[in-house]
Amino acid sequence: MTLTHNVIQEAADLLYAAQTDRAPIDPLTERFPALDVAGAYAMQQVNVSRRLHQGRSLVGHKVGLTSEPMQTLLGVDEPDFGYILDDMVLGNGSAAPTARFCAPRVERPRGRPKASDSMPIEEILDKALTMFATVGYDGMSLRTLNRQLGVSHNLIYQRFGTKDELWRAAVDFGFGRLMRHMQGLFDPTLSEPLEQLRVAVHRFIVFSADHPELVALMNIEGRQDTDRLTYIYDTYIEPILKDVARLLAHLADEGVIRPIPLRTFHFLLAHGATAPHALVPLATKFDATSPSEPAPPSEPAAIEEHARLVSTLLVEGLRLPPR
Repeated sequence: MTLTHNVIQEAADLLYAAQTDRAPIDPLTERFPALDVAGAYAMQQVNVSRRLHQGRSLVGHKVGLTSEPMQTLLGVDEPDFGYILDDMVLGNGSAAPTARFCAPRVERPRGRPKASDSMPIEEILDKALTMFATVGYDGMSLRTLNRQLGVSHNLIYQRFGTKDELWRAAVDFGFGRLMRHMQGLFDPTLSEPLEQLRVAVHRFIVFSADHPELVALMNIEGRQDTDRLTYIYDTYIEPILKDVARLLAHLADEGVIRPIPLRTFHFLLAHGATAPHALVPLATKFDATSPSEPAPPSEPAAIEEHARLVSTLLVEGLRLPPR
């Protein structure tokens, strides 16, 4: 039986409270007898999204129960997996904060680690995100990624399990970085909210110039209504746009700017203003046809000038004359 959204949310809240309070709880199957594997992963996703919205970032995945004897012992027929966030990782030689756990244990890995296993997770996710943004999900090959990273064919599988999980990890890595960058920028209680809007637009454009793969990925994923598009929108775009909508509504209610649909604002900014950085070869063509063009679009001076000009044009275009 499929669990309702309310049941999944309630169960996820219980797990989150147990983790926060470091207080064990009874097995959820006692309270929710219909709980199945799909429901468990749905609860996991609720709490992972909650932690990402709080500023955490995804740095890896954990695959467990890969041993058939252990699967038999626990009555399951497939491995399980989980998410590793940045506050779960301890640096080499650092002290473990045992007060965060109920009953901490240390597990010593077997065998000798391979040299490729020491590759930073950020390097893998950066490369994967760029490839997904260049050739799309269907064109992306794990074998090609392994070859470009110079690692063994099993590394990606060992760390992420499937291409779908690698895609999700890469998206969490890229968009999580954007969410942290934009967090707290939109607050109409601050003075000069229109200037705040201009600064926020400026910062978004500069960030997108440094990370053009996000816009490039959305240019691909946005063409079809898929589960992947829904994941990006529900997890990242909609939460970020809630703050944008709040600020735009506040400014319009105060008579500072003309009303603008959120969709119009989003596409003007996210897919218009950032285009020169996602379409660099096309943007560069203009350099030869107009002597007034600034430095090449990827140059810091050109990025700054473009961000300044676009943020000014957008804000001044929305501004209403004083009453």
